[in-house]
Amino acid sequence: MASRSSFDISRIFNRNKKILTLCGFWKPEKDSGSRKVYFVYTCAIISLLVLFVTPQVLYMAANATDINKVSETLYISCCAFIVMIKSIAFYLNVAKAQKIVREFKTNDLFQVTCEKHLKIVQRSKNLGDILFYLGIFCGTLTQLFWSIKPLLARERTLPIKGWFPYNSTRTPYFELTNWMQTSTSSFCILHTVNIDSFAVNLILSIGAQCDILKYNLENLNKFQTRHGVLQKRNTEMEHHQKYFVQEMKNNLKICIQHYDLIKRITKMIEDLYHVAFLALIIGGGFIFCTISYQLLLVQIGSTEFFYLLFYLFSMLTQQSAFCFLGTELTFKSERLFLAASNIPHWIYCDLSFKKMMTIYYTSLQKPLVLYAGRLIPLSVDALINVLRTSYSYFTLLRNI
Repeated sequence: MASRSSFDISRIFNRNKKILTLCGFWKPEKDSGSRKVYFVYTCAIISLLVLFVTPQVLYMAANATDINKVSETLYISCCAFIVMIKSIAFYLNVAKAQKIVREFKTNDLFQVTCEKHLKIVQRSKNLGDILFYLGIFCGTLTQLFWSIKPLLARERTLPIKGWFPYNSTRTPYFELTNWMQTSTSSFCILHTVNIDSFAVNLILSIGAQCDILKYNLENLNKFQTRHGVLQKRNTEMEHHQKYFVQEMKNNLKICIQHYDLIKRITKMIEDLYHVAFLALIIGGGFIFCTISYQLLLVQIGSTEFFYLLFYLFSMLTQQSAFCFLGTELTFKSERLFLAASNIPHWIYCDLSFKKMMTIYYTSLQKPLVLYAGRLIPLSVDALINVLRTSYSYFTLLRNI
């Protein structure tokens, strides 16, 4: 039997916590002098992002009548704005993120108590790892082609066009500006992949809890309640045993508490990320549109072509992952309604148990849904609408 001591679910978030701490957005939980120092560090990181995007905004403002010059900078500055919005919104609500991680670590209802639970959690962890390394892979290739692009140019050009109060083609301004843009871009890639990976791991973990709860309901007679936790029995209970009804009631009570906790944590995840999700959906539409337009202007097979292609693929992967995971979470929560009707031998239980089932059915009628900005459901339909809107604007740009 897998026990709580054999697998700590909160370990899934360890990598995310370390990188968030390094990037300046996971402040110390205890109120101490180090929090003030860390706050200064966070402000310095945000200032770096502002310094990165300001020349791009000034460049677009100075060339507002030239659609080609605006579009070649818009998708990068839009991505930088999304990073800043997500980062600030996350930092302001980081206490909720820390509380969620503590719930996964300390709440007995979330712990692994049998081999089946362990397989479910391990499967979600593996998927989270795959998506993280896929993001790193796409980001690294994008950064590689982005860094090579200026080196192959006939004249000195920076990776990103911008307006600067100095001649950015002269030494040492060119080297310093190039280094600043490259290092900030690398930071943005790592930070974006990680902060999104944290959200992915949270959603996957809640989905895994839905799968665990579904398994518990469909095998309720194979568990027993000990110290407020469902533990696997050596033998399954039969309906003719005298302790059957009381044990089933205790087990169902734990399942109801488990689902209430799942709903509460899901709401906390939405509170933590709803601004980031909205920024990603709205900003993603502009990015898809402008990158597609830029692909029409560059030579096929060139370094810039591959850079734009990987950039587009990275953004599409990022947005698709959230929309598909949001849909999957809703689907998993809907399956709990059917699982409740598959509780073994419930027909032999007393009226009190059946009343508990009725109350449980009522709470299961509304599936779990994550919303972007409290308005837009995080779903495949939302992704399709974003792509459709992006294509409409792309067609408009192409015909101008």
